[in-house]
Amino acid sequence: LQASNTCPHWTRPHMHRAMYPILLFMSLLQPGVAQDKWHYSLVFPMIWAPDIEGSIEGGGKRIDFTIPFGDIVDNLNIGIMGELFAEKGNWSYGIKLNYLHTKGESVSDHIIRDGFLGPIVIAPAHEISSDFSLSVNDLLLGYRIHDKVRLYGGIRYLYTRIDLKIRPQQNGGLININRDINIAEEKIFEGIMGAHFHHDFSARWKFNLSGDVGVVGDNDRDFMLETSIVYRISKLNNIAFGYRYLLIGNDITAETDLGPVDYTLDFVEQGPTLGWVFTF
Repeated sequence: LQASNTCPHWTRPHMHRAMYPILLFMSLLQPGVAQDKWHYSLVFPMIWAPDIEGSIEGGGKRIDFTIPFGDIVDNLNIGIMGELFAEKGNWSYGIKLNYLHTKGESVSDHIIRDGFLGPIVIAPAHEISSDFSLSVNDLLLGYRIHDKVRLYGGIRYLYTRIDLKIRPQQNGGLININRDINIAEEKIFEGIMGAHFHHDFSARWKFNLSGDVGVVGDNDRDFMLETSIVYRISKLNNIAFGYRYLLIGNDITAETDLGPVDYTLDFVEQGPTLGWVFTF
């Protein structure tokens, strides 16, 4: 983990204000023309290479952390990502899948202190195995209001699980831990609303921009912004590269020995994307 001094904080009003320029721009465009046939877009395989950033703030203290994408790749066990969209008339339907599972191992330091009768083992070295699962999935329904703009809404499902297995390399010591610990396991649903804009520069090149916010659900803050450039190789095959930013945040009140303490937790994934797009 690498410390950082800053971490973005969004509130729900800020997210809504961020969408106003998009909605204003949409009002300047011409109405769309409905299509009578089904059109499909399948993005697979797809790669998202995010750095994971976060902050926990409460009780007058704040902890910032960063997990570089290189560390995620080193510990990657399995990763699956893809998107499927179908469109007919002014209506569109979509599903976005993203699942990441990493496993890692590390060894803590052997802690010894000098005592009156000789060295004292405070804590032996411990083997620490981590198991981390993260899934972000969207089920979407959209309606085209202009040639280049589609409004959409849907459900975002987030699943997070973090497990630690701690084993001492030897017996003894004042601190000796032999435990399996489940740090977190959450299943979160969020209702989202957003807008998607596209522009064809030519028959080969296309630009996409979309953003959405959480409007109801388990999170206090939920915001995604995504942009991409698509190059058309043939009628069936395309390649897309872009950038995706996802923020999930919550305000939590925890009971402590000193009474209730309010905590703010923000979790950010952001990084480039690359995918192969089939259009038919």
